[in-house]
Amino acid sequence: MATHEEALSVLRLSPQRVRLCIYRDPVTENHSTQTLQNHTPEDMWDLFSVELMLKTGQGLGLRIVGKRNDTGIFVSEITRGGAADLDGRLLLGDQILSVNGEDIRAASQDYASALLQ
Repeated sequence: MATHEEALSVLRLSPQRVRLCIYRDPVTENHSTQTLQNHTPEDMWDLFSVELMLKTGQGLGLRIVGKRNDTGIFVSEITRGGAADLDGRLLLGDQILSVNGEDIRAASQDYASALLQ
């Protein structure tokens, strides 16, 4: 696993586009009926990529959470008007598998947060 300094160096080199590989459980209790109404059946795929454009001085507009006794980084909040919200494909509960090609399935929440900032 990479150190905090390594995460920061990757972050400094990261492009203005952030590519995420996402795993979504087929419709579960994590996704409310109202949330799903805005998405097509194609949006409910199990595995897909999302490329978000970063605006200068702004983040991706999402918060993540890791499981305490398990692995995985999950979308816990999407900020209205942020890059993730404007893109519209991410849902609460989606698991982020990689950031710009870097596998974060077993990463700590702190490490994943550094990559996503």
